[in-house]
Amino acid sequence: MGMYTELQGTVIFNTEAIAKAFTEDEQWEVIELLTRLDSVRVFSTHSRANWIPNGDIRKLDGKVVQFHTELKNYDSTIEEFLKLLPDIADNWILESKYEECSEWTLHRNGFEDIYVNGDNSRDMDYYCKPASEFYPDFNVFDLNNLK
Repeated sequence: MGMYTELQGTVIFNTEAIAKAFTEDEQWEVIELLTRLDSVRVFSTHSRANWIPNGDIRKLDGKVVQFHTELKNYDSTIEEFLKLLPDIADNWILESKYEECSEWTLHRNGFEDIYVNGDNSRDMDYYCKPASEFYPDFNVFDLNNLK
């Protein structure tokens, strides 16, 4: 059946129109029309592209969207979404976690990914400390954490 990967956090899109389209059902078709970017067209072909954000919008305020989703990461949809962000967003702070791991990966604009299992590696560690122990006051929904 496969495992799910969580993705959650805050994205500040280039325009309010893109932010609004991102929160709607036909998001990638609309964003492609708004941007005319090949990168958006290519991303929209991923099997789970429309699962991001999958309807779980925590906040939409102008260009700011905060969301949480869980999806089967077929075709590396999450990784491809992260590659697309520089084309459609001004800033972002997101975290992802594969279901079988307690490891969270922090994704920020302009920074290397941080694997919060203590040693900055991608190794699965079923006994590692939860992310809250590595950054207890850090919250991807707090706009003050955007750099």
